[in-house]
Amino acid sequence: MTERFIFKGEKKTVTGIDENGYGPVVGPLVITGISLVLPFDSIYSVSRDILGFHRAIDDSKKVFKRSLKSYTKGEQIALSILAKAGLSPRSFHSLLKLISTATHYDIPDFPLPVWADTYTTSFNSILDRNIAVDKIHLEIFEADKFNQMVERFRNKAFIDFFGFKLVREATGADVFMMGKIGGTKYYREFFRLTGEYPHTIVETHEVSYYITNQTEIFFLLNGDELYLPLMLASIIGKYVRELYMKAICEKFGLSGEIPYASGYKHDKKTDSLLERIRQSNLSNRFIRVR
Repeated sequence: MTERFIFKGEKKTVTGIDENGYGPVVGPLVITGISLVLPFDSIYSVSRDILGFHRAIDDSKKVFKRSLKSYTKGEQIALSILAKAGLSPRSFHSLLKLISTATHYDIPDFPLPVWADTYTTSFNSILDRNIAVDKIHLEIFEADKFNQMVERFRNKAFIDFFGFKLVREATGADVFMMGKIGGTKYYREFFRLTGEYPHTIVETHEVSYYITNQTEIFFLLNGDELYLPLMLASIIGKYVRELYMKAICEKFGLSGEIPYASGYKHDKKTDSLLERIRQSNLSNRFIRVR
């Protein structure tokens, strides 16, 4: 089960949780959970090699590349996933209200879709009709909140784990699948931080597997490249983060076909964005301390 996640003879709710924006200097850390209800009438798997889902579905870094064509495709996929959950947001802020705990918006709003020509669900075939999307929930740590949590935990990896716990509590599932946090093998210290003491089943480089309160929790190396629940979470999280970056860039007078800057240090356009933020005296609001 730790390798192929095959469920036989019983209905299972599986939540994939992934993060987007762990390393940039501008923009939020977005932690996304997507709960899938898997069919109970046959052997089923959520692994890529068996399921054979639509080839458009992939790790979000491969879906959202920095080109208009790529963003158009990525938005179409994201809107299809949302539609599968019965959600049809018409603006950026309304999307946040539907799927996240974000409460203040001092960045621009704009209609959806942004990059696709129409509000389309043309990628509905990406998901097997027997798979139901039960819940989508995001925890969004904008730069000011992220900085407060760095001060609290003194460890960025703990911030990821804390966000994972919040999403687990908000979604609920029989099985949780998460990516490895920075390649970490042992998570007992992380669990103790949040007052949990699960039973350890497996701890290897590829898989760390725990059980707590009859719930199975997996941390999986490269999980967002291999397993459908994690891929879908990664795509939605990346989509929301890119919408955030579009809004932040526009707030400071920088616009383009796609978000002007990525928010990462290696992107030279991020330097222009950082300069404008600092000139506005809003550094504490939008720039991360690490």
